[in-house]
Amino acid sequence: IYYDNSASPYRSEATRTWTTAQDWTVEDVTTLTLYVRGAAANTTEPLYVVLKDSSNREGISPHPNATILTETDWAEWSIPLSEFTTAGVNTAAIKEMAIGVGSRTAATADGTGVATIDDIILR
Repeated sequence: IYYDNSASPYRSEATRTWTTAQDWTVEDVTTLTLYVRGAAANTTEPLYVVLKDSSNREGISPHPNATILTETDWAEWSIPLSEFTTAGVNTAAIKEMAIGVGSRTAATADGTGVATIDDIILR
């Protein structure tokens, strides 16, 4: 994800929308895991994942490490699906997933950089 948050909306997102809602509860799935790597030259920006269900309810999970995008080693990020269900998202009907850099709630002009995301896994 190449991000440039210097202009409105001051965030960058990569989004995957499914035509048919996905059931993320099969086989006792409880966790969304992805691997993240930033770059030393990146500006510090929040990283987050958004899940939206077929009723358009959204849940946002911010990465707990504020400087993750300046880290050059791969980092595993495991997010309990309960973070999304607590926000009202039906994880048996996922319609959209977004991985974003910046802030969805307090957007301000920020910097630029690149984030590498790999191995998006349901466990």
